[in-house]
Amino acid sequence: MSSPPPPAPIASSSSSSSSSSSSSSSSSSWFDYPWRWSSWCWWSTTPPPPPPSDSCPAPRIVVIGGSFAGVNVINRLLDSPLGMTADITLIEERTHWYVTLGALRSIVDARTANAVWAPYSNLFASPLRRRRPAALGRVVRARVAAVHKSHVVLAGDDDDDDGDHGARRTIDYDYLVVATGVRAPAPGQSQFLSRDEGLAEARRVRERLGACRSVAVVGGGSVGIELVGEIATELPHLRVHLITGGPTVLANATHILPATIAAATARLARLPNVSLHTGHRVDRDSLSPRCLDVGYDVDLPPSHSLVRSLAGLEVAVDAVFLATGTSAPNSEFLDALLDDEDNDDDDDDDVGHAAATAAAAAGAAEEEDVGRGDAAPAAKAKKSFAVRDPRGFVRTRPTAQLLRHDRIFALGDVSDLDSYKAAVIIPKQATVVANNIVALVAAADAAAAAKAAAAAEAAETGADAAPRPPPPPPVLQSYEPSTYALMIVPIGRYGGVSQLPFGLVFGDWVTWLAKSATLLLPMQWALVNHKVPW
Repeated sequence: MSSPPPPAPIASSSSSSSSSSSSSSSSSSWFDYPWRWSSWCWWSTTPPPPPPSDSCPAPRIVVIGGSFAGVNVINRLLDSPLGMTADITLIEERTHWYVTLGALRSIVDARTANAVWAPYSNLFASPLRRRRPAALGRVVRARVAAVHKSHVVLAGDDDDDDGDHGARRTIDYDYLVVATGVRAPAPGQSQFLSRDEGLAEARRVRERLGACRSVAVVGGGSVGIELVGEIATELPHLRVHLITGGPTVLANATHILPATIAAATARLARLPNVSLHTGHRVDRDSLSPRCLDVGYDVDLPPSHSLVRSLAGLEVAVDAVFLATGTSAPNSEFLDALLDDEDNDDDDDDDVGHAAATAAAAAGAAEEEDVGRGDAAPAAKAKKSFAVRDPRGFVRTRPTAQLLRHDRIFALGDVSDLDSYKAAVIIPKQATVVANNIVALVAAADAAAAAKAAAAAEAAETGADAAPRPPPPPPVLQSYEPSTYALMIVPIGRYGGVSQLPFGLVFGDWVTWLAKSATLLLPMQWALVNHKVPW
C-alpha cells in the first residue's frame, strides 16, 4: 500500500525548559561504557554491510516506546554495523523520556524531579556519530493505534474511546521493535505526557506532603519499600505506614533470598517514623476513587482518611500511595496483526490455546495487597493468543521475535521474554534484539545481492544463469532468562539493600554506591547524549 510521508519529527526538547536547554551534548561519558561493551564486539565479529543501493536499500527500523528498553535498543543499533546506514524512527507519546528509576524520589526532592524527564533531542546526535546522516534518525511524538505486517498506524488527533478516529498517519517499516512497557500506578510511572505537567504535579505532591502528618503506602514489594524510604528520610516529620498483605516485605518477589528479606526488614525498622504492618490486605472500599484510578491521593476527603484492612487494621492518614505491583502491558495495538493473519488465510497458531493458557497459569502472580472482587476479564478469542498471552504480554520466541512474525521484536516489561521484570536485564535483551536485526539485514542484503548478480549475468550472457545455492539462513542469538535476581533497593538517599549474584546480600554502603546516591540518572541521561541537570 502507498503511504503518506512520515510524520514530522518532534521539535527539539531544548526549548521546553531552562534545564533542558542548559543540557549540552555529552561526549563518551564513562557512565555509558558498561552498556555498550557487548556492542563493541560487533565491529570485529560482524562484517560491515554494503552501502545502500537499489538492490540493498537502507533498512527502515521503527522502535515503539522511548523508555529504557527502546532507548537501549536504539543505542545498540547505532553502535552496530547498521549505525551508519539504518533509517531509525522512534515513536513515543511523551515529550521526554520519563526515567522511572528516579520517579519515587521526585515527589520529595525537586532536583530529582527535574532530572527524571530526559530530552530526546540528542538521541541521534552523539559526537561519536558525527558521520551518521541526520536524516536517518527521528523521534515522532504520537500514539500507536495499530501495527500491521508492513506499517504502523498512528492515532489521529481526534481519536476517542468511542471508536471515532481522526486523520490517521502511517509509517512503513522493515523491522519493528515493541518496547512499550506496562501501565503501573503513579508515582512509579507518570500519567502525564509532557514534562511541564509532570513537574507541576510533582511540585504539588511535595507541597501537600509537607503539610501532612501521616502517610500510608500500600504494598511491600521493592517499589513500596523504596517509596517508604524516600518519604521517611526526606520528610522526617511524617509518620509513614507500610501496609502489605504478605507475611513479610518482598514476600512475592522473584528469586529473593531470605537474607535479603531480613536485611530489608531490619533497615526499615531503623527508621523511627516508619510503622510496618504485615499480613493486612487493604479493603478497596476504604480507598478514594482517585487513589484507585491514579495510584495515589494526597487530597483525601474525610470519608477516605481512614485506611482499613480486611483483617481489622485501621490507620488514619492524610495521603495514600499504592505500590501493589499491579500492571497492564501496553500491547493492545498488536491485535491488528490478527486481522492480517486472517486475510492471509494463515494456518492456526502452532502453540495453541491450551499451551497459552497453561503458560499463563504457570506465571507468577503479582503481589496482591488490595482486596479485589471476583470479576474476571472477558475471555479472548482463541487466535488472540498468537500475539499476546491472556495477561496481555507479547508472546515471543527466545530470539525476541514474535511467534509468527520474524521482523517484529518485543522486549522489556511488555514481553514474556523473561518473567523477571527489572531494568538490569534490559541491556542484555536489547543486545539480542539488535544483533538479530543486524543478522537479518545482512542475510536479506546477501540474498538481494545474489539475485541482482544472477540477473546481471543473465542479461550479459543472454541465457538463463546457472542456479546458485541459496545463501545460508541467518544465525540468530537467543536470550536466556534470568535464573537469579539482581536487586538493588534504595531505602532513602544513603542506604538500602542489595542482592547480588552468588547469594551475596549487602546493606547501606554498597547500595549507596551502586544506586542510592544518584539513582543511576547520569547513566540514563548519557544514553540520550545529555548530561543530567544537577
